[in-house]
Amino acid sequence: MSAPGALPAAVDANRGPRWRETRGAFKLAAIDTAAWQRFAADCGVDDTWVLDRVRTLAAAAPAAVEQALAGTDAEGTDDLRTRLLPRLAAHTTTLTTQ
Repeated sequence: MSAPGALPAAVDANRGPRWRETRGAFKLAAIDTAAWQRFAADCGVDDTWVLDRVRTLAAAAPAAVEQALAGTDAEGTDDLRTRLLPRLAAHTTTLTTQ
């Protein structure tokens, strides 16, 4: 396997778990630990390594989105902060505790 933090050359990043969209609503819960384990198996990558990376990224996501929103005064920023951040935080908490 490649060095920690690097994906093996054979991994197709376009095959990973995706946001599921149904009638305009994203289904965050569709991307759970089992989905990442299937992705790892499909790519021939150790699932422990994949889950560790996903959990690290998930833990950082809410703060990164908040920082990005804080850097703009664009219309809709407050709405995004109010509607998106609580859902994102709840989902990332689920991913990091599974």
